[in-house]
Amino acid sequence: MKTLIITAHPKQDAFTHAVAASYYKSAEHAGKEIELLDLYRDELRQDFFEFTDIKNLPSDPKRGQIQLLIKKADEIVFIYPLWWG
Repeated sequence: MKTLIITAHPKQDAFTHAVAASYYKSAEHAGKEIELLDLYRDELRQDFFEFTDIKNLPSDPKRGQIQLLIKKADEIVFIYPLWWG
């Protein structure tokens, strides 16, 4: 089973990344094939984190790479902060 963990938090030492690391270790221990995608740090980072006009968001070929990772995954885990929830 292939697991894709998608995480996003601007601070590397945030609880979000600790949860992602813990999930990664547990999935690895369970024998799963795991890929971690950090939307703030990876080479696939998207500029929408800093957009000023959603209607004029430029196209980016890296989105196709992300879509391929999603398509190949059997399990997708999103780990992100919930601010002021």
